[in-house]
Amino acid sequence: MIDMIRNYYVGGRVFVIGTYGVGKTTFSKMYSEMYNLPLVVLDNKWNYTKVLKVGGKEYARQFLANNYSELFVGDNVPYSTDAVHLETPIFNETISFIKKKKVKVVCVVCSNHMIWHDRILDSGKIFPILASSESSRALVKETIIKMNRMMKMSLKHFSDFYYKYLKQFMIDGVDIDIFDSFTNTIITKEEMYKRIDWARPDLIYSMVMRLEEFENYYL
Repeated sequence: MIDMIRNYYVGGRVFVIGTYGVGKTTFSKMYSEMYNLPLVVLDNKWNYTKVLKVGGKEYARQFLANNYSELFVGDNVPYSTDAVHLETPIFNETISFIKKKKVKVVCVVCSNHMIWHDRILDSGKIFPILASSESSRALVKETIIKMNRMMKMSLKHFSDFYYKYLKQFMIDGVDIDIFDSFTNTIITKEEMYKRIDWARPDLIYSMVMRLEEFENYYL
């Protein structure tokens, strides 16, 4: 990835978006360090609880004004976690900010299902427990259930993000590139959907149903 970023300067105002395990944070850090730009990590500053209580749009507007200077690399963009009630959790204020400030958007995706799957499980420290001969049966069972729930949540989020929420950025006035962290290449929207056909909403629904059956067996 670092060699690609070395030849990929797209300006000093960049938002990097994507879902869990695709390489979004790695890309953000590398780009920030490579070009000596301030890194703004949304999870370190954004109050996910407050945004639901005080009125998300106003909070997003103030947050954007207070946290993003003339030069920055943003690891993710302000959004609402109230996806149950919102078809479009990315605030209009965020999109307006991107247009007004001419912020480059880089959408990171991992097109290889198994590589992405392993990254998710690595983040949850699943493999060491399952591989250890010292793990009790109870711990193994608990870990398998944890793994199952992690994958259900992550699969849903992956599918929702790339097949639903990403459309909010695919509009006139938003300059967006798609970076595949599996091949370390910039690809088109059409190519991305060919590569992540495995994450189509109908297929993800079937995967999640099988995972739920598996979990019920262990419970």
